[in-house]
Amino acid sequence: MSWLQSVGQALVKGGAVVQNFVPLGVQVASVVNPGAAVTVEGLAAIIASVEAIGQQLNASGPDKLKAAVPLVTQAVLQSGFMRDHRIARPEVFARAMEEFAQATVDMLQSLDPEGSPATPKT
Repeated sequence: MSWLQSVGQALVKGGAVVQNFVPLGVQVASVVNPGAAVTVEGLAAIIASVEAIGQQLNASGPDKLKAAVPLVTQAVLQSGFMRDHRIARPEVFARAMEEFAQATVDMLQSLDPEGSPATPKT
């Protein structure tokens, strides 16, 4: 079981999973402040929330990614960096957001569920 699956199951067991995506948007807004930098922690929280909801709905990996992309996109669009930029090539931006979401999933799935930052495995 990957770290991401472990977190998703923990959220489900802990009752932290919302029943639909509207409250998830509220959760994401509290993780990503408008004008703030997009952080790894913020993106990880988005992906972990979608994983937990996806587990409740028995959603496939591709379906969970489809659910995560708009949330990741919103987080990026709310960042201070994007405030001063206009998207000239929406198709390239959309592809980048999907790849950004997938890269975050891949990074989280690469983590050892037994490890901790204080004791990295070498």
